[in-house]
Amino acid sequence: MKKFVAILKDKKKGELTKGLLIKHFEHLRNLSKKSKLFICDPFKDNDKMYLFN
Repeated sequence: MKKFVAILKDKKKGELTKGLLIKHFEHLRNLSKKSKLFICDPFKDNDKMYLFN
């Protein structure tokens, strides 16, 4: 099975609105329920990593 990695970098603090973050987390929960999100975790330097099936 193929897996895809997404690494989010260079985010500016305060750039995301509360509403956008809520939608983002709902989307991640939906992917997880469908077993499409293998791992999702922040790094020490605040970058984020996602691994998708």
